[in-house]
Order: sequence, then C-alpha cells, then structure tokens
Amino acid sequence: MIMENTPGIVAYCCEWGGYSSADQAGRLGIPLPTGIRVVEVRCVGQVDAGALIEPFLHRAHGVLLAGCRVERCHYLTGNIMARGRVDLAQRLLALCGVDPRRVRLAWLEAADGEGFARETDDFTRTLAPLGHPVPGEDTALSLMAALMASEAEKLRWLAGVGYDLKKTGNVFGRVLSEEEFSRALDEVVRDAFLQARLLLLLKQSPRTSRELAEAADEDVGRVSGVITLLEKEGKVRHHSSVDGLPRFAAEGI
Repeated sequence: MIMENTPGIVAYCCEWGGYSSADQAGRLGIPLPTGIRVVEVRCVGQVDAGALIEPFLHRAHGVLLAGCRVERCHYLTGNIMARGRVDLAQRLLALCGVDPRRVRLAWLEAADGEGFARETDDFTRTLAPLGHPVPGEDTALSLMAALMASEAEKLRWLAGVGYDLKKTGNVFGRVLSEEEFSRALDEVVRDAFLQARLLLLLKQSPRTSRELAEAADEDVGRVSGVITLLEKEGKVRHHSSVDGLPRFAAEGI
C-alpha cells in the first residue's frame, strides 16, 4: 500500500535499459525514493495506455516508463510505440482533471543505476506538490472512463499509426503535421472518453440525455448524439420515460 504522504510511483522498466538500471542502483546501494514499485517488462513498447492509467485507481501518484535510448531499442520501434501511448494516456488523464505530468517517459543506458536514481528523484520532486490524484468519487469515475476509452478500437489504431502518419503519410501519401495529427487524436480521445463516461453513468442509474449532460458537464446536443450512436451499437437501451423524455440504461457493461 502507498503511504498517504509519499509519492508512490509505479515504474515499468524494460529488461535492457530501465530494469538493468534499477537493478544496478540496488547492487551499488544507490538510494531510491520510497514508495517506488518496479515492474519488469520485456519492452516499454508492450505497455499500453490502459496500464499507464490503471495505477491511479489504486492510489498511485505517478507512473514512469523507463526504457532504452531511442537509437538503442532492442525491438527497433518499442520506444516509438511507448511515446505514442504515453501521449495517449496523458491526454486521457487531462480529461479526468489529472495532471499529465504524473506519467513520464525516461530513456536510460543499460545498467545506469545513477541515471535511474536521478530520474526517479526528479519525478518524485515533480509529483510531491501535486497531491493525491484521486481526491473524490467523480475523479475515480473519470479514471475508469479513461481506462475504458483507452481500449476503444479507433483510438488504439490512431495512436498506433501516429508515427507513420507523420513520417510516411496515409494510404494516399499525405503526411500529417504534428498539429494536424494532434487535433485528430484529440477529437477521437474526447469522443471515446465521453462515450465511456456516459456508459458508466448509465450503469449507475437510468438517465435522460439532459441528466447525463448535467452529470458529465457536457452540451446536451452532443450527449444526445452520442446516446443515439450507443443505442445503435446496442450499448444502451430505452429504459423508461420521465416528463415525456426517454431515460436510457447501459446494456451489458
């Protein structure tokens, strides 16, 4: 369990760079921040956005990805994939009201114990003034929505092809600028997050589109459009009516 006043960090470390550096720090007796939990992975490219978000539901204060330097990735594109997933997680966390600085990506040489200590010390100093990321029930609900949204097929696809779209272009050969890709990703992130949040609210209790809009602090027209889409997909159903307005309930989540 993470101590209330200690910035607890979950550190996903690739076996070649991050984990060997954490191990070397231990071997040399280099002190590391208290509350850090090191999780060994084969490559940071294997860690999806959901794995970066979920620790915050379990009272983590920050999540660190520690991998090999970009030019030395043992799996060639692992670092590129990791960067895209960190970006995605940070965008989803921002929609939850959670500071995106709580997720960090670090590149290390193999067995760089001092480098690992520096990264974790600096991360701890960044996290300390931010306080706890889950102050109330609403933030927890938003984090669950972000976790659901991270699994959306369209979102996973767009995050996965981002590097190619910006470097080699789409099927028509059109290369997207950083700004164009960022706008496209933001739109898909917002849509996926809103869908997930509405589904979770409807799982709590049946509501009208107006009630959902108030609970989600969203425009009622946008909420109505999303509900229509979710109804077509069989994810929500008509439950009852109140004052002539349909109430909806979540279906099978």
